[in-house]
Amino acid sequence: MIYDIRHVTDYSYETPVSSAKLALRLTPMDGHGQHCETHTLHITPQPSALITERDFFGNEVTIATIDHPMTDLTVEMRARVEVSRPVSLAAGMSPEWDDIRQRALGS
Repeated sequence: MIYDIRHVTDYSYETPVSSAKLALRLTPMDGHGQHCETHTLHITPQPSALITERDFFGNEVTIATIDHPMTDLTVEMRARVEVSRPVSLAAGMSPEWDDIRQRALGS
């Protein structure tokens, strides 16, 4: 299954902020039957610097620095993710929990 994902965050500040440093965790992870095919990040106003790194848990973190005053901020992420996980058993195809419990307890 292929998923096209779009996430938008809009901020409007009551008064201008002088600068911002953002730690964005918006990149879908690879693994466990999931693969991020494409990923884009659009930030308005445009950051003066972008750094991508990994956190302790393996998540991609984009650090964006905006060094001029602003009253509005928009962050948009788009990604295409392929998910291929084994199909789970349909209802009624596995033993009931009570049966499993009784077997485990030897009753």
